[in-house]
Amino acid sequence: MANSKSPLPMKRPPFRPLPAARALVGPVVGCRANLPPAPPSVTHRKPALLSLSFTPSSTSAAAGLPATIRLALRCWLGSCTCISLLLVVAVCACTAAATVHGGLSDDHYAESCPQLEHVVRRSLAPVFAADHTSPAALLRLLFHDCQVQGCDGSILLNSDDRRSITSELDSGKNLGIRHVGTIGYVKAAVEEWCPGRVSCADIVVLAAREAVAHAGGPHIPRVPLGRRDSTTASRHAADEQLPSCFLGIDDALDMFTRKGMSVEETVAIIGSHTLGGGHCINIGTNWKRVDKGFEAMLQLRCPHGAPPPVAEAVYIPGDLTPEWFDSHYYGNAAAGRGLFTVDAEAPTDARTAAHVRRFAVDKEGFFGAFSSAFLKLAGFGVLTGEEGEIRKQCHVVNY
Repeated sequence: MANSKSPLPMKRPPFRPLPAARALVGPVVGCRANLPPAPPSVTHRKPALLSLSFTPSSTSAAAGLPATIRLALRCWLGSCTCISLLLVVAVCACTAAATVHGGLSDDHYAESCPQLEHVVRRSLAPVFAADHTSPAALLRLLFHDCQVQGCDGSILLNSDDRRSITSELDSGKNLGIRHVGTIGYVKAAVEEWCPGRVSCADIVVLAAREAVAHAGGPHIPRVPLGRRDSTTASRHAADEQLPSCFLGIDDALDMFTRKGMSVEETVAIIGSHTLGGGHCINIGTNWKRVDKGFEAMLQLRCPHGAPPPVAEAVYIPGDLTPEWFDSHYYGNAAAGRGLFTVDAEAPTDARTAAHVRRFAVDKEGFFGAFSSAFLKLAGFGVLTGEEGEIRKQCHVVNY
């Protein structure tokens, strides 16, 4: 039956964004654990399904979400007798033709789900408020999805012996991946308004875009949509296709240029390391650093031969502003304080050094190149047309 919902009147002042909750994200390479410890309840396998059209009694539907996020949702509702967090927005007439990108298009949901981006944005707001590391987790989730089989939502699938599906999340290189359940939560909200129309793969991309903007990075407009969801997943594929933490600049250039990125865009996408840092187990401490003080600090904090529990627990921030999506990463790298192998090699490699130096003093240039690289990453290996399916729930296939 076609969706006939109409928005309920607001019983509270208009929403104003909360102060930006800063995020931590690790490298784009497949490290075992590159985020500071988070409450265990944040990691999910099966998403909670929750409608965002609330009455005070309906908040019990959020029982499957982390406690901090449930609290944020209750605060969001306040004392309202009834509120809808979903906005129906007018579709503006546009004379320009939509841009098509390899089967994706800028206006894919213009008629079937015109309110999609607003639903995603409003659904994520209480998540960002409750967990300041969630933007980082969502950005990492996008990279790890796109790196295996392409951007097809395969990382969200649970193992299913009957369908020969082995979860990518069981790969050691996906250890620490979080907020898979948040994608299911947003999907449920979208399903309330556009049932059977929007793929989980598209929601992963839109969530990552919102995460970057929320952490102070660029707002990336007009992300091409229309991805379909994979009906397969493989732990072995994740083991094979996700890169090592100790990825160097040669392999990084090879990996990203195969996704259509230029050298400049590759340096920009590596700049995701501007958020967060890493744990000792993922950081090479045996090779020489240009900044000897930084080298000594790493050897002190991450001593050679430290037992694995210690190496996994000790966290090193990537730069002076690890919670902001800014260009300080490049200044740090250029000064010889790169945390990971690729961070240390990019400022000295003849192909990438000039871009590192420029981005260190040109945040807008970095943001522009990152936005372009983000779109190329998000368009890699997509399923379109009749390929795959539109999952009803993100953690299981439909049949």
